[in-house]
Amino acid sequence: MPGLSITAQKGLTLFLIILLNLMLSCVAALQASILLIAARREDQISSKLANYTLEIDQQNLALTTEIAELTRQIHALTEEMAKRR
Repeated sequence: MPGLSITAQKGLTLFLIILLNLMLSCVAALQASILLIAARREDQISSKLANYTLEIDQQNLALTTEIAELTRQIHALTEEMAKRR
């Protein structure tokens, strides 16, 4: 930098380094907040999916229990018909 003394050049260089560091810190803070928002949204989606999966599993269990009971009834009726022959 022509026209500046060595001390002024060092001071300006130091100022630019500090300014760059401040800018990079601001960018990092912005990125961190964006990542936090994204992580919270992902947690919400995961929670809703887990609740939906639990609901479906409970419905499947109820249907499976009902099917098992109907199968037992069919088996009992089939045995009863076989005895009558």
